[in-house]
Amino acid sequence: MKPYSSLICTALSVAILTGCGGSSGGGGDNAGSSNNGGGNGGPLPVPVEKHVFSANDGINSFQLWITDGTESGTTMLKQISQNSSGYPDNFVRFSDQWFFAANDGDNGRELWKTDGTEAGTVMVKDIHPTNHSSPDELVVVGDTLYFTANDPDYGVTLYKTQGTAATTTRIRDLIPNGADQISELTALGNKVYFRAYTPDFGHELWVSDGTEAGTKRLSDIATGGATSDVKQLTVAGGILFFSARNSSNDEELWKLDGESVVQVKNINTGTSSRPQYLTAVGDTLFFSATGPDGQELYKSNGESSGTVLVKDIYTNGGIQPQGVQAQSAVNSSYPQNLYALNDTLYFIARTAADGKELWKSDGTEAGTVMVKSINSASGSSFPADLFRVGNKLMFTAHDGMARDLWISDGTEAGTQKVMNTTMDGSDSKVVSLAANQYLDTDTLAVGDSVLLGVRGELGDELWKTDGTAEGTIIVRDINEGVDSSLIIR
Repeated sequence: MKPYSSLICTALSVAILTGCGGSSGGGGDNAGSSNNGGGNGGPLPVPVEKHVFSANDGINSFQLWITDGTESGTTMLKQISQNSSGYPDNFVRFSDQWFFAANDGDNGRELWKTDGTEAGTVMVKDIHPTNHSSPDELVVVGDTLYFTANDPDYGVTLYKTQGTAATTTRIRDLIPNGADQISELTALGNKVYFRAYTPDFGHELWVSDGTEAGTKRLSDIATGGATSDVKQLTVAGGILFFSARNSSNDEELWKLDGESVVQVKNINTGTSSRPQYLTAVGDTLFFSATGPDGQELYKSNGESSGTVLVKDIYTNGGIQPQGVQAQSAVNSSYPQNLYALNDTLYFIARTAADGKELWKSDGTEAGTVMVKSINSASGSSFPADLFRVGNKLMFTAHDGMARDLWISDGTEAGTQKVMNTTMDGSDSKVVSLAANQYLDTDTLAVGDSVLLGVRGELGDELWKTDGTAEGTIIVRDINEGVDSSLIIR
């Protein structure tokens, strides 16, 4: 039996996981890119009638379950580990199956797949025979699934598979005699791009076409051995965007142009604009950045002239202070939690009059408006946990009494409280559990409803919602009584 200590991190957010098809999800409509800052918007993928997830029934610990959104259709699919938790997670939909990481108690944490049947739930390959390979960063590019794994000879490095043991192979070792540091695998075209660290160049942009020769470093933005800290890889309009620091330590927006990397624009001359929450809405990239008007909402089409401030939401701005002073600055709206739905960007922003509330933008100054001041009495409703139900946005917000579940069609009148999920009227905890652990979607559709994880009188359990109070109901009390079957953060 392999060591079990490396499994601790896998239990942090074991939750409902989905299998809605397609490549690795990204912000906005950029199917096939990872999203490290914003919501996974755009059109819903083709519905899958059932979804696999991880749950603890109180008897078998965390194992593989499947649901169709009904109580009778929610059952344990397979007890992966007979003696302890199997901890399945990191699910993606690939080749009409779900691929995921799990531990059967004998082979360690390895790559698995399921077709939705017990017999069809099998380990793909024992990559690390004496330890855990701990597959992570799973992303689909065409007919290939890329991921990172702990190799017995090379440490954590880049792998690929087409779903069989024979096709599950190491691509390239980036750091000879050392463990590779690879993250943010992002699909674009027929290649996968990622952030990787090497001692000579620090964190830079890499690419792979699935071959050793075609896996190479593309950037050395901060020269002389300094790291450019490439991060937030996001695809919008067929362009790969990311943030990076140059040799002067200025952090700005960059893009990939062919096999070259170029700075899109120096937004904050003399210091850093620190782009955050990169999110695609159609062909447009939206992000939060610090410029002459403070930290506000920006957009880009990939050209310097097309990279502009959308709106100075918190007026009377000025250059954002650095360091400790930035924490108490009052001249920025601090756009955050950017989320794409249809052709609209939703986000959280701050003003002096209303505090932190829900906003939306169509990319124009006039079309960037507050949706509703939910907590007008005491200042901020702090919207969070954004997800979609059909063409509407659901989220949690605090109206001054408690945090509740809300829904919005983008209008003030159409932004309404749905319900409080607790018995005593305390703060609700509601999340789209696809977003918690599933790697290629943030929404699990079952008919007209979406699967949720909800903290209620029966603990943290599986619920669903169609956007109405009547349609927001528990699917099954998997761990019967007050104990939880899910871990909701």
